[in-house]
Amino acid sequence: MDKTYVADTVINRSDYQEITKILTKGDPFILSPSNIEEKYKIDQYRYASLSGDVKLKVLLDNNIFTRILPLAKGIVLECNEQNKATRFACSIMSFFIMGGFDIEFSLPLYERAYGKADGRREEDLYYFRVADNLHPQVYADVAVGKKDCFPSYALDFARDLVDKKYPSMDCSDFENPPIQWKHIYLKLLKACRVWKDVDCNINRTSIYLQWVRDNSLFIPATESFVLLFFSETRLSKMIKGINSNNKEKLIHGVRNAAWDLTYITYWGDKAEHEQGESIWFLCSNDKVLKKIAESILIEKGLERDDFLKDIFIGFWGHKDGVKVFTQYQSFKEDVFAQRVKRKDFVRGLERQIDSTILNYEEALKT
Repeated sequence: MDKTYVADTVINRSDYQEITKILTKGDPFILSPSNIEEKYKIDQYRYASLSGDVKLKVLLDNNIFTRILPLAKGIVLECNEQNKATRFACSIMSFFIMGGFDIEFSLPLYERAYGKADGRREEDLYYFRVADNLHPQVYADVAVGKKDCFPSYALDFARDLVDKKYPSMDCSDFENPPIQWKHIYLKLLKACRVWKDVDCNINRTSIYLQWVRDNSLFIPATESFVLLFFSETRLSKMIKGINSNNKEKLIHGVRNAAWDLTYITYWGDKAEHEQGESIWFLCSNDKVLKKIAESILIEKGLERDDFLKDIFIGFWGHKDGVKVFTQYQSFKEDVFAQRVKRKDFVRGLERQIDSTILNYEEALKT
């Protein structure tokens, strides 16, 4: 983000303090490895942005993206429970803009465009660009309850900036979901089929991991998620609709879970590849997903293994947790040992992944 812009984007001190309290209490941020100790103190990020010492980046999730767009269109909030989440999203946006973060919003565009008419992609992109060009005080006013909408003068100014900077909104890249989402979605479809067909939880883990080894590729966050999902203490909301007789509702729940895991995987890949150059932030209020996200970026070796083992034990109990973790470690070693040979296999899988997904969707509906 431009240094001059960051230097100018200060907000009222009392609002700054209130937003710090809101975010500290909600604790939605997950950070890639860094020396940051107090992650909700904005001054350190402003200094980093202005000095150029490190790049600050955030992967915005669809919940925040979706709540911000109506405000960018001029909608006035009503006083209800749902809009508390919108005000919380405004706290997050005020924080990121004031801190000079580069906001990555491609995945929400993919997610919202999936199965929707083409025109929506252009509209979403345009209004998020408007939202991204608003002063953080505009967000702060809504976040702390001083206002219920973005003022028209601020929206007009932001639209003018967007119209000049982006004369057209090319969304052709967002016509199809990213291949990574397709892989994760296929895995979760299989996991749901196994969950429905097999009664023993330990057997479920063995069958699923064998299927991944023979028919898919290894994606750490997804494998961890599935093995936790198979436990007795799983949370029903991990895959919404899993107990529903409405098969379309189940498919919708599987797709949403696949998007959640795609965000974690994308964030983890970016954070690992840009370590030392950038600090990547991810926003989530889902405790399970946050644990999984944290586990994939812990330093390699025993520390990461112990962290993941503790998660499994927390869900499965000590005896079964150790057993499932051992299964997982053995499976992971087998996959890594064959990773060179599997390259051609993965290319073949991706050529037919769309038809494979359709087949697994139909199988899950029966």
